[in-house]
Amino acid sequence: MEDSKSEVNEEIPTVSAQSFLSPFFSTYSWFLVIGAILLYFVWLKLRPYWYKWQDSRDDARYHKDPDVALARMEAMETARRRLQEKHDADAAAYKQRMEQIEEQRRIEKLQGLERTKSKKQEEPTTSGVLKPEIGRASCRERV
Repeated sequence: MEDSKSEVNEEIPTVSAQSFLSPFFSTYSWFLVIGAILLYFVWLKLRPYWYKWQDSRDDARYHKDPDVALARMEAMETARRRLQEKHDADAAAYKQRMEQIEEQRRIEKLQGLERTKSKKQEEPTTSGVLKPEIGRASCRERV
C-alpha cells in the first residue's frame, strides 16, 4: 500500500510559479504594459464621474436619513472647534514668545546704554588740556 502512494506522488508533476510565469511574461509582456497604460488613461477619464457618483450616493443617503446628516454636521463642528482651539493656543504661545523676545531685546538695549554711559563716565575729562588735531585740517593751518 505504501508503494502505491509513492508511485502516485512521483507521477504528479510539480509546477512552480516561476516555470509558469516566466514564459507567460516573456510572451505577453508588451500586451500587459500597453494594457496597464490604457487602464491608467481610462481611469483618468472616468475618475471625475466616479467621484461624482459617490458624492451623489452619499448625498442621497444624507437626504434619506436626517440623523446621519445631523451627526455629520456635529462631527464637522466638533472638528472645527478643536482646530480653532489648537490655533488659539498656538497663537497665544507665539504671542507670549514674541513678548519675551521683545522684553529680552529691551533689556539688552538698556544694558548696552548703561555700559556706554558707564564708559563715558570712566573716561578722564581733559577740560584744560589742548589736543592736537590729526589729519588734513591741521596740515592746512600750518601752511
